[in-house]
Formats: sequence, structure tokens, C-alpha cells
Amino acid sequence: MKFFLKYGCFFLLCALFFKTALSQTRESDRLYHDFLKTKDINQKMMKAPSLVLLLGNQSSFHRADSVIMELQKLQVSGNVGDLRSGIVLFSKALLLRTKDSIDLSITYAQKSFAFFKDSRNQRAEANSLIIMNYFLKSKFDSCIQIGNRVKADVMQSQSVLSQLELLLCVGRSYDLMGNRKKAIELSLQGAEIAKKHGKVIKLAELYINLSSIYKGEDEINSKKYALQSLKVLVGLKNFENAKVVNASYLIIGNVYYDAHKIDSATYYYNLCMKSSERTKDRTTYLSAIGNLGNVAYEEKQYSKALEYNLLTLHEYRKMGIKTEIAVSYGSLADIYKDIKDYKKAIKYYDSALKVTEQIHSADDFIYNYKGLSETYEMMGNEKEALKYYKLYRAWNDSVNNNQSSKKINEIELDYKYKAEQREKDLIQKSKDIITQEKIKQQTYIIWAAVLGGLCLVIFLGFTVKSNVERKKTNKQLHQFNEEISEQKNIIEEKNNEITDSITYASRIQQGVIPDEEELQKLLPQHFVFFRPRDIVSGDFYWASKVKSKTNPDSKRTVVAVVDCTGHGVPGAFMSLVGNTLLNQTIGRSAIETPAQALDYINAQLPKTIKSKLSTGTIKDGMEVAMCDFHFDALTMYFAGANSNMYLVRNGEIQIYKGDKQPIGESLSGTIVKYSNQVISLQKNDCVYLISDGYADQFGGEKGKKFKYKPLENLFCTIAEKDVNEQREILAKAFDNWKSHHEQVDDVLIMGIKI
Repeated sequence: MKFFLKYGCFFLLCALFFKTALSQTRESDRLYHDFLKTKDINQKMMKAPSLVLLLGNQSSFHRADSVIMELQKLQVSGNVGDLRSGIVLFSKALLLRTKDSIDLSITYAQKSFAFFKDSRNQRAEANSLIIMNYFLKSKFDSCIQIGNRVKADVMQSQSVLSQLELLLCVGRSYDLMGNRKKAIELSLQGAEIAKKHGKVIKLAELYINLSSIYKGEDEINSKKYALQSLKVLVGLKNFENAKVVNASYLIIGNVYYDAHKIDSATYYYNLCMKSSERTKDRTTYLSAIGNLGNVAYEEKQYSKALEYNLLTLHEYRKMGIKTEIAVSYGSLADIYKDIKDYKKAIKYYDSALKVTEQIHSADDFIYNYKGLSETYEMMGNEKEALKYYKLYRAWNDSVNNNQSSKKINEIELDYKYKAEQREKDLIQKSKDIITQEKIKQQTYIIWAAVLGGLCLVIFLGFTVKSNVERKKTNKQLHQFNEEISEQKNIIEEKNNEITDSITYASRIQQGVIPDEEELQKLLPQHFVFFRPRDIVSGDFYWASKVKSKTNPDSKRTVVAVVDCTGHGVPGAFMSLVGNTLLNQTIGRSAIETPAQALDYINAQLPKTIKSKLSTGTIKDGMEVAMCDFHFDALTMYFAGANSNMYLVRNGEIQIYKGDKQPIGESLSGTIVKYSNQVISLQKNDCVYLISDGYADQFGGEKGKKFKYKPLENLFCTIAEKDVNEQREILAKAFDNWKSHHEQVDDVLIMGIKI
């Protein structure tokens, strides 16, 4: 039967995370009051996580919460404040782990990373907690993946216990996934570190791990490491600790069980069961019950074995420990197989395999496929027996790194050998009967030969049929692959055509936007930071020289920055409409100010695009910031449609807010008149017109928006610099903030220096 200690004891020792030997209540009281009296902030923060874990393991959750609240009250800022925030999150993760809220524990531990950038030791502790949680969730592939990614960082830390926790959990995961070589390598590495630093409990855990890895493959080494773990535990001064005592009873029972000393094994399993029940150590209690079920099975006390294993299955399903659920199903299947209730045996083997597919445990695949093969063989179903025997050998050989061709040959030869052996047994039985009844001798020989020939014909028939079906399937797959390849080529061709069309549209859009040479004539000191999200953009800028009716010789330039609804192709179409309407405002006698220009565009847009809702209002619109510069008079007229203008003078910023009404999006259905603002300018003033893409960009360490206030501060910082340098600083700041995040909108900033 499957041995419960293969998983159970390791899960028990995982529960002793970081501070393995728990203190008595009196000691926890002393540490708690010592923490409350501590005045030094750094000492208080360093003491908190281990104290929270200690109190949580003793189910003193109220006190653990008060420790976390004490941390939150600390008056700290800067780097110390970040460290405090990280320790609070990590302490919550530890407390949630003691409450078996594993998913939440992982979430809080991951959140703490943002505050541990400069603290490798705290990062190591958080990583080891996450790895252990994934192991307890039976997510062995995630455990290995994360462990390999952070191993270098953890091994360079001073947290020896975090190093050992990583090596222990990742090594155990490799074993359960079938890579025993890697599992042994990591466990031996951990044992050397534990011996070097005197981490006795962790050394015992690693020896138990090695004993489990070698079990079934190398019984001598398995027993050697089990005894070494006992030797380590017996030498502990705090051996009276309940969970350590329970674990040692299990290990001793394991050693006696392997030595086939069933009475002694039963004695220690019963000791463990009673001790665990008294100390409310549920995990160890269930491991003892499961192993007593193994003992009952060995002694053919099947009713008792069923009782024990049904109990463990029920409890493990409530606790959600998938590895132990698979073991319980397999053990129940073994019992039903032995009492010849083959239907139930197959049912439980199938249930075990369903759980095994979730945890990808190679040992469990091997065990349950072998059990199914033996069950079908006992039923006389040679076809199913061979099917599961091949699966059993394939998994077994993959674990032992055999070549696939050799594996298939061995499966066939091994099975044929068994078939021949069974045939010989039949012949021998026939000979024994012939000795007693010589008259029937010839009849039995003929029947035996006929039976053997018939089996051979059936076997060959199945083999031929299987080959035909495989060739047919391969032909269909080839046809499917050709169809998929052809469809892929069509999709790629269409995609290229669409991309080419959009690229051409981009050249058209660039053709209507003022080029740099034209802007340089109109605005000698200016810059444009323009970063479309897609090939074409919904943001655009516009500039034009305007003749004044009252003073034709005056130097006057009108500038606009426009953010149209949407981005990409829809936004680009709107930008062309907006550009056309802006051009129409030039030269109209009724339009003398930016506000009048916005009123004209707002009135003409519905007639141009004709996209109305049932309410009669337009859902397509644009946000516009328009400035009319009278450079000779050092005066500027500004009007905005849901867009602001920013002016920086002598290092201070002034924000001139536009009307809270975009072009073409009147909520009331009435036409809104826009207002003018007159601003006196000074030499070296900097005027900035923007769309919302820069401020709305997600990024930074926490993936949040850049926002407007930091952008305003950035304007103040760069205003005194040359306009080209300003553009470079804005571009660099944007790229650093965005980093690996996706750009969410078109970005446009136009700066004019007076």
C-alpha cells in the first residue's frame, strides 16, 4: 500500500516554518510583553514577524493582530516607512498562513515585495513563504518555477532559514514531479548548510526528505537517513515540544515498518495517534491513522483498513491536501483489489488518477497505473491490463530516464514473459491433473494449445488494428495541419494588407499636420512631444498665421492641441474632420477669437459627421486647447473645450482652465458658448498645451497613473531649459514611467517659449 509518511510528515514539518520549535505559553507571554516595551523602532520591526508567527501557531490571533497594529502606529517615513509597510504585509501573510488561508497569505507576501527592494533578507523570507505555500497547495510546478527564479537572490541573503525552506520545498517538488536526481542534489545542499549553521530541526527535515526520496528505490539509504533524522531529534534540548515528539513517533514507526517489525511499528503509530490527538496536531494524527491502515492491510484486517482509510480520505478532502487524497484513494483501491471487489478497486484507482493529474506526481501515476493493470489482469481482461501496464512502465521508465524505444521493447517483452509464464502455469496444472486422471491427458494438452493460439491470434489482431488506426489518425492530423497552415497564411496576408493601409493613412494624417519647418516659422521657440498609441492617432496639433483686422501688420499666430474621441483608426478619422474645421475658421470675418472658433467648430461638427444618438446629442467629439498669440503686444487669448492651458513663469505654474464642455458632447442638448481668457505674457514664459494621454499613462512600480500633479511639477522643473532639451526630458520621463506597461492612449504635449 501507499505509505502516508511519504507526504504527511513533510507537510507536518512545513508547518513549523522559520521558528520550528514553538515556545511554551509562558515564553510567548514574555516575548509579547518584551515587544510592547521595546522603544527602538528597528528592533521592534525585526521582532514582529517571528512573534506574529509564534502567536499564530498557538492560535493567539488577537495578540498577533495587536502586534501588527503596533507596527502600523509607528511614526516613520522615507525608507524606514517603506520597510515598515513591507513588514506589516509580510506579518499578515504569516498570520494568514497559520489560519490556513494560503491564497491570501500568498497575496500579502507578494504585496510586500514592493517595499523590500533594498532589503534582501526580507525578500528572502517573503519568497520562501510563497514557495512553501505553493507546495502546501500541491502546486509543485509553480513551486519549482518560482524557486529557480529567486534562488540566487535568496542564497545570497543572510536568512539561512529562508535558504533551507527553499531547498526543502523545491527539492520535494522535484521528487514528486519525478526528477529524483535534482531532488537529492538540492536536499544534500540544504543538509550541508543546516549542519554548518547548526539548524538542527531543518537538518532533521532534510534527512526525512532524503529518506522519502530514496524510499522504494534504495531502501538502505532510505533507512540511513530516517535513522539520522532520529539521531538529530533525540539530541534536542527542547524535545518535549509536542509537534517534534509527534513527528519522532511517526519516524520511529516508519523505521520499524520498513524493517517488517509490525508490532513495534503499531506501538509507535498508536503513541503518535494519541499524542497528536491530545495536542490537536491534526495533520500528524491523520498520518498515524493512515499508517495504522497500512498495518491492518498487511495483516489482512481489511475491514479495519477500510475504516482507517475512509476516515483519512474524508478528513484530507476537507483540508484540501491533494497529495494525501490521492494516497487515500490508492490505498482504498488496494484493499478492494485484495478482497476481489474489482469494480470498486477500479473506481478508486480512477479517482486517485484524477487527483494525480492535478498535482502531476510521477510516483502516484506509477502506483495507480500499476494497480489498475493488476486489477484488470485478475479480472481476466488482458486488453485493459496491457493498456495500463504500458502506462505504468512508460511513467516508471521516464522517471528512470530510459530511452523511449528501449522502454517500448521492455514493455512488450515483459508482458509477453508474463503471458508465457501464465501459460506454463496452466500447463503445469494440466500435468498435475493428468497424473491423477491419465484418461484426460490428451484433451487438456489440446485445449491448452488451442487457448494459447487463440490468445496469440487475438493479440495480433489488436496490434494490427491499432497500427491501422494510428496510420489513419496520422493522415487526418497531417490534413488538419495543412488546413491550419493555409488559414494562417491567409490571415497573415490580410493582416499585412490592413497594416499597409493603416500605414498609408498615417502618411495622409502626417500630411495635414504642420511639419517642423512650418512650425519653426510660426513659433521660433517651441517643441512637440507626440507619441501615438497606434500607427495613426486621435490626437493632433494645428497652427496658423492669422492677420488681424485692426492691425494687419501685427505678428499673430493661433495654435491648437486637439484630443479626439478614441485613438487608432477611429480617432484618426475624427482628427481629419477636426483639422478641416480648424482650417475653415481662418479668414472668416465672424471669427476673431479662440472662443468664436470653438463655437463655430461645435456648431459645424454635427453637420459634418451626422452621428447622433436618440437624444439628438452627438457622441463623437474632441477636447481642444486653443491659444491666439499676439507676440508684439505680449498678449495671449485662450479658450478651452474641456482642456486647460499651463503657463510657467519664474518657476511657478498657473493653470488656465477651459470650459467643462468638449466639442460635440453637450449633455443638455443645447449649444454652449465658449469663453475667452486674456493673459499678459512676459519674456521667457513657457506655455504648455496637452492631451490627457501623458497623465493617464499607467506605470511605475505599482502600475498606477502618472497623474496631472507630477506633470505640472515636471513643467516647473524644465521651463527654464531649451525647448529641445524640454522635449527630451519629457520623453525620457514618460519612457521610464511606462517601462514594460502597455501605452493606454495617444500622448501629445506642445510647448511654446515666449
